[in-house]
Amino acid sequence: MRRHGHEGIQAVFTERKRPHGAMALVLFDVLQLHGKSIMREAWRDRRKRLEDLFDGRQLQRVGIVPITDDAARLYETWVGMGGEGIVLKDPTSLYRPGERSPAWLKLKPKLTLEVVVTGGSAAKIAWGDWGEAVMLELAYEHPRSGEPVHIRQAVRVARDQPFALEIGPRAELVYWGVMPSGMLRHPLFVRWSSDRPKLRTT
Repeated sequence: MRRHGHEGIQAVFTERKRPHGAMALVLFDVLQLHGKSIMREAWRDRRKRLEDLFDGRQLQRVGIVPITDDAARLYETWVGMGGEGIVLKDPTSLYRPGERSPAWLKLKPKLTLEVVVTGGSAAKIAWGDWGEAVMLELAYEHPRSGEPVHIRQAVRVARDQPFALEIGPRAELVYWGVMPSGMLRHPLFVRWSSDRPKLRTT
């Protein structure tokens, strides 16, 4: 089972209650071993410890996240399968709980998508602690399946910049992926298409 963002969390809550739910445990790090913290060991050493724990063991629905030195190929393969992205790690990095570190770099695709705005509001709403968004109704073709999708979703807009809602024309968005429901991950409004037929402005 692979899900994204809040949809993934909800899927876990649902599946873990089912006796034969479609769940698997995939491990990427080990922070404590035999009652002793190993966070101050280098990542490559912690990874070796994790692999040693699994050496010769075949556990149903339990595995280890694959690693490779060919990050470009892994990125293309995983994102092409619908994954969110990959994490690049400095082999000498220590684990620092609660801290963001340049030694671990999340690499996610920034994709562009053309959508038709079918409704919504130009009223600004808060986007987390640092951004602004507008609630829009969108129609688009799924980038992988080609199926039509209709959603209502908050779309980020440039902070402190005016946004005029136009119903009917196409707009270009930047996003990080499509969730199973068709909702877009972190969509950002870029521009209205230049050849749009304007129907209404509010």
